[in-house]
Amino acid sequence: HEKEELYRRGTEILIRIKDQAKDNVLSLTSYNDCIIRERLEQFVEFYVPSVTSLSPDKELHESYQQMWQEVERNLPPAVNTFCHADYHLENLIWCPDREEGYGLIDFQDAFWGPQPYDLLNLLEDARTSVPDEIKNKMKALYCEGMSAEERQVFEDWYVVLSAHFHSRVLGLFLKLHKERGMEQYLPHVPRLQNYIKGNLDNPVLAPLKKWLEDHQVSLDAAPA
Repeated sequence: HEKEELYRRGTEILIRIKDQAKDNVLSLTSYNDCIIRERLEQFVEFYVPSVTSLSPDKELHESYQQMWQEVERNLPPAVNTFCHADYHLENLIWCPDREEGYGLIDFQDAFWGPQPYDLLNLLEDARTSVPDEIKNKMKALYCEGMSAEERQVFEDWYVVLSAHFHSRVLGLFLKLHKERGMEQYLPHVPRLQNYIKGNLDNPVLAPLKKWLEDHQVSLDAAPA
């Protein structure tokens, strides 16, 4: 119950943010131009060569980016809000002496982007697995009051941003290992692979599934 309470509080903060941040008054960078989007190339640069014999040349990078553009073109427009960009429990500080009861740190990469981004960051943490029951409850809590159509848009973007997020972090963990010898991230690689695999049969990710198959990029192999 204690674990669920932590995730509930984290989710309630996001609900408060989405209810208040309806306009980009801070002139934050848009999702399409933010550093997170830019770093998506790390998947091709570091993960792909670790599980295939492919070299990450310009052509491979371009086909990967075009595939993501196709995925997003097929989606209905997202509802945008303030996105913290690194939203997990370690970046929430409980402040009982403050009226709102909490503080947020590490928001230097914040951007203006699709609603589900921070929630999936919270519920699909790269370093810890959240039980499905808690995930489903928190999603339902966040989506309270949405119409069926709005909820579907939210779910589609959640799945796409999830695959996007975990692909980028897979690349990042292998980059840190290759460039800095940081092995502590490698045990989390299977969790990230499983997050992506769990959604690959969703029609919204059909272009990603095809790209991975065409290039024989495995989400089961241990990176070399």
